[in-house]
This record gives sequence, C-alpha cells and structure tokens, in this order.
Amino acid sequence: MKKIRIAIAEDQYLFRKGVVSLLKYESNLKVTLEVDNGKSLIEELDKCKDNLPHIIFMDVRMPVIDGIEATKIIVKKYPSIKIIALTMFNSDEHILKMHRIGAHGFLTKDSVVDDLLDAVDMVLNKGVYYNEHTSQVLIQNADKVLKSSNINGVLNQLSSRELDVIRLICVEKTNYEIADELGLSVRTIEWHKKNIFNKLKIKSTIGLMKYAIENALI
Repeated sequence: MKKIRIAIAEDQYLFRKGVVSLLKYESNLKVTLEVDNGKSLIEELDKCKDNLPHIIFMDVRMPVIDGIEATKIIVKKYPSIKIIALTMFNSDEHILKMHRIGAHGFLTKDSVVDDLLDAVDMVLNKGVYYNEHTSQVLIQNADKVLKSSNINGVLNQLSSRELDVIRLICVEKTNYEIADELGLSVRTIEWHKKNIFNKLKIKSTIGLMKYAIENALI
C-alpha cells in the first residue's frame, strides 16, 4: 500500500519529535521531512520535487520564515500539497489568515492523535478539515472571508429555494430532514442538490460547506 507522505514544520523540538513518534505507528503514514522553520521547509521541498509530501503540518509561528509566509509560497509553488496549520491556541486571527491564503485545515497543539489522523483523512479525501471551532470562526467572520467579486454572480445563479437547501445542508440536516422542514419531497431535495453542485461546480457536501462559508451564503 502506498504510504501518505507527511512533512512537519515545527520549531519546538520536543513537540515535533513527539508528533513524529506518534505517527510512526500508523502503517499508512510516513514522515518524510521535518524542519524547524519555513525557509528550511521551502528549500527541502525544492530538493524533492519528485517525492513531495502529501500533507504538511505547518506551525504558524516559526523563526526565519513563519508558517503564514511559508504557506503563501507553497500554495503557489506546490498546489498539490495539503497544509494543516498548527498553533498553540485557537487564535481567530491565525485561522482567518491561514484560511485566506489556502490552508486546508487547522489544529491546536493540544489536539489528540485521533484529531491529527482525522485531519489527514479529511484533507486527502474531502479537501478540507474544519473542526467545530474553526467553522464557527469562519462563519462569524464571513464578511472578512467573503469573495466580494464573486458573490453577486453566485447569488444570481442560485434560486431562493436552493439557498435554503444550502443553509440546511451546512447545519448537517439530512435529505429527509430538509424535505420535512421545507415541505418538499426527498426526491425534490435530491434534485435541488444536484442542480446546486452543477451550478457551483462542486463535487461534495464538504466542498459545498467550504464554498458557502467563503461566499457568506450562511
């Protein structure tokens, strides 16, 4: 089985080694790169272009080049790499900054191993990993992450009923629950969802939630 390659950019030695030690017990994961600052990370990535990591756990605060600047560079140079931000605190400012520049997930350093594994699985299979706190921050600050140049076009594409369906999807209602709340059949809800996905060129519910947050639809 092909292993998922992991890179860790973290300046706290003990924490970095602790993550490496924990991940080595996962048979489908392999830590292929560990560095203590963003500059070293970029330099190492440039050396292994044919064997890039699938995921980078990126400390937000590092010396020389911090995680925010490193993420900006990597997103442009190596868009296939998924970046999961790490920080000591649930900092709303860091969440918003990392989200804007293209990070795919966010974890605090007090997360348990299962959180790390869930984040790896989600960003690889769904494209993003948002825990409850991160989702709340993005929703509460929707005006700050709003793609203003795109929002009018989005709203012109969607009917009011489709917007209702999107908002109910984003609070994790099932098709049956949405149908009941809107007084429609389950088949009609499925039809609306298909149209929404086609109009917005989205392939999954997670993708739709991310789109809705970014465009202040919820």
